[in-house]
Amino acid sequence: MESVEILTADGKWTGRTVLRSIAHTKGLWHRTVHVWIRNRGGELLFQKRSSTKETFPCLWDISAAGHISAGDSSRGTAVREMREELGISIESNALRFLFTLRHYYISPDNSIKDNEITDVYLYTVPVEEEEVTPDPEEVSGVVYYSIITLKRLLSEKKELFVPHDEEYRRLFEVIDNKSPYVTQ
Repeated sequence: MESVEILTADGKWTGRTVLRSIAHTKGLWHRTVHVWIRNRGGELLFQKRSSTKETFPCLWDISAAGHISAGDSSRGTAVREMREELGISIESNALRFLFTLRHYYISPDNSIKDNEITDVYLYTVPVEEEEVTPDPEEVSGVVYYSIITLKRLLSEKKELFVPHDEEYRRLFEVIDNKSPYVTQ
């Protein structure tokens, strides 16, 4: 089981590390990464979480995501998660940092109190679906959605997606503003 660095609510390292499970049980702030992948048509890749995932099983989620283990870097974790979850080996310089956000989640049974500070990246090299080899223990499938379709689905069928409302909003702002971080 991996250890994570514990942060204050404003993101400063406390000097403590604990097992990820303890951070989730006690609601301690820790760091994660999210990576968004686009194909040549500008669509965003979503992974379907496997049925064995502790949180949000069988829901559509960010292209790749993971906890930053104690001593690891944000970019290094992003590279690792792309390889582990999707079978895509990348160079960290192909990641464009988009923003950092705070995310919190409490499970319905109150057993998980997940407080995360998340670095969000865009992978700038287009990836086609046939290039993705999902790890079946992590991911049960992948799909690409156009921004228009994704906005409609998040409005009409929100229950099919992991709730990342603030992240979706900010990602759409980046894309709609044609930010230099987004490949066209």
